[in-house]
Amino acid sequence: MQKQAIKKRASYWMFKDMHHFLETKPSEEEILEGIWMLLDKRRAFGSQENADAARESLELVLAEAKERQGQKA
Repeated sequence: MQKQAIKKRASYWMFKDMHHFLETKPSEEEILEGIWMLLDKRRAFGSQENADAARESLELVLAEAKERQGQKA
């Protein structure tokens, strides 16, 4: 397949954006936020209710991680 045809694909631009994002050396929190946004953008959760529930889950995971780090300090 020719490069120009591949570059027209949404998947090409998704991976290019992800690569650029990872080059910025994001934190674990930023990576998880980015994954949630990517899934939400692609409607992977199936409904707004599921997306909201996934967001709550992500927020709890991040809060627990911050608590654990606070205990280590």
